Amino acid sequence: MTALGSIRCLFAIAGVLAGAALLAPGASYAQDADPVAGATVWKTVANCRECHGWAANGQQELPQQPQGANLRETTLDKDAMAEIIRCGKPASEMPYFGGNSTWTATGKCFGMTRAEVGAMMPIKADTTLSDRQVVNVVAYIFANLAGKGPVTAAECDAFFGAGNPKCAGYAK
Repeated sequence: MTALGSIRCLFAIAGVLAGAALLAPGASYAQDADPVAGATVWKTVANCRECHGWAANGQQELPQQPQGANLRETTLDKDAMAEIIRCGKPASEMPYFGGNSTWTATGKCFGMTRAEVGAMMPIKADTTLSDRQVVNVVAYIFANLAGKGPVTAAECDAFFGAGNPKCAGYAK
């Protein structure tokens, strides 16, 4: 192999390792995550608010949807939150948003394959999220919703726009 070939090989390996680090469990969310892009995923791409509520307080926006968890009170860390979004939650109504490698014969979620989870298998969401979208929506949740306590009028105004009638019932 020539010196130029060796350098190209090293750059290729570095690129693969960088991509793997981005997608690996335990990946750092702080450096690459985009909570603004995550807000778009929350609001319109995955429609998380339909079940979890616009403020993630577990008050779904559509009554016919399952009631999602109150993420404002979550005890999950970012990695666990990402796994639940990607894999769903076995034996619950939380669907999985991961792609084709989620819940396969070899793709594991919560340390289990599709065969091992059996009847507890979560349903597939209508929307598939990329790994980047999962990282971004987790960043949005932790920057804007998790641990924030009761919903305020200021948060409502920021979400819906100042003066929206939906915000009238929240504390100023």
